[in-house]
Amino acid sequence: MVLLTILTTTGAFIILGIIVHLYFLAIHGLKVFKDTQESHICDNKSFLVLIPAHDEELVIKRVINSIRETDYNQDLIEIVVIADNCTDSTANIASSLDVVVLERKDHDEKGKGYAITWALNKLNIDNYDLVSIIDADNVLDKNFFKVTGGLVENGAEIVQTYFGYYNVAKTTYSYILYWSNLVENYLFYNSRSNLKLHVFLRGSGMVFKTNILKETPWKIKSVTEDANYSIELITNNRRVHFTTQTKVYEETLDHIKQSFSQRIRYNSGIISLIKNNSLRLLKQSILKKDLLLLETAFSLFLLNKPVLLGVSSILLATSLVFGLNSLISVISLFNIGAIVLYFGLGHFLNPQKGPLFKTLITMPFYGIYLLIIYILSSFGYKKNNWSKTPRVISDHENTVSEIFK
Repeated sequence: MVLLTILTTTGAFIILGIIVHLYFLAIHGLKVFKDTQESHICDNKSFLVLIPAHDEELVIKRVINSIRETDYNQDLIEIVVIADNCTDSTANIASSLDVVVLERKDHDEKGKGYAITWALNKLNIDNYDLVSIIDADNVLDKNFFKVTGGLVENGAEIVQTYFGYYNVAKTTYSYILYWSNLVENYLFYNSRSNLKLHVFLRGSGMVFKTNILKETPWKIKSVTEDANYSIELITNNRRVHFTTQTKVYEETLDHIKQSFSQRIRYNSGIISLIKNNSLRLLKQSILKKDLLLLETAFSLFLLNKPVLLGVSSILLATSLVFGLNSLISVISLFNIGAIVLYFGLGHFLNPQKGPLFKTLITMPFYGIYLLIIYILSSFGYKKNNWSKTPRVISDHENTVSEIFK
C-alpha cells in the first residue's frame, strides 16, 4: 500500500506539473494572440504538393481547385494525388483534372503514412524547392504558397500552417471540435513556435524544404505519422515553424458517432508514441544536456489532452478505491478540472458565433466520451483497425469561395 501511495502521488504531481506548463503556454498564447505577425511573401519557389487520398471522390476535385485558386504562379506547382487503395472514382476524377495520379494497391500496408512513404520513394523530389502535404478533404487560403514559401525564404526549414475547420457552427459537436482546435492552434502550437520550443506537425498544411526529406527520410507508417515524423526531425536537430498567417481547413464531423473509430485509432497512436519516445527523448536530453528535448519529452503528453484526463481519472479512482492519501484525490480532481477549463480559454480568442450555451453544457459529456476512448485505447481496442472515417459532406460541390461566404 505504501508503494501504491508513492506511485499515485508521484503520478498526480507529474500530471500537475505538465498542466502548469500547459497553462504557461496558454497564457503566452493569449498574450501574443493579437500581435500582428509580419508575413514574409515569396512567389518563386517550386512546390510538389502531395495529396494522399483513400476513396475521396466527393472532395478530390475541390481540393485540387482550391490549390489552383491560390494566388500563386501555377506553373510552379505540381500536384500529385496518391490514390491509396481506392475502390471509387478518386483516381479517374483526379486524372481528368490534369494532375499526376499515383495509384497504390497494398492491402497489408494501408494508411496515410504508408502512402506518403511509397510516393516519396517513387518521385524525384530534387526537381522542386519545397514539398507540401495536403489532405484530400482540405481547402487552402489563397496566400498558402506565398506565405509558406516566404517563411522558408526567411530561414524556416519546415512550416506547419494553422489547421482549422470551416463548417464550425453546423452542430453542437462540430462547434466543440472547432472550439478545441482554436485553442490548440493559438494557445499550444503558435505559443510553442513563438517561444522557440519544438513544434509538432499536424498532418496537413505541412511544407518541407526538399533537402529535409532527403536528409531525414519519411519512413513513418503509423497512424500518428505526423507526430512520429516530428520526433525524427527533432532528434535530428530540425525545427518546425508554425504560422497562423495562412491556413488549411477541413469539414468538421457533424456527430460524435462519426468520430469513434477515428478517435480510437488516433488515441492508440498517441499512447504508442508516448511509450516509444518519451524515455528516448528524456535519455537524449540528459546525454546532450538539452533542456528543449527534456521539455519535448513531457510535451508528448500534451498532444492529446484525453491522455491527461484519463490518467488523472485513474489516479483519482485508485485513491478512492484503496483509501489512499486524500492529497492524491485533491490533486487529481484539480487536474481534471484544469484540463476541462483549459478549453474555456477559447473565449478570449474571438471565436466565430455558434451554439455556445449548448457547447458548454455538452462539454463535460464529451470529456466522459474521450475518457472512455482513452480506456478502450489503453487496452488495445481495435488498435490496428484501419477504416475510413464516415462523414457527410453536403457541400462537396461548392467552390472554395462559396464555402467561405
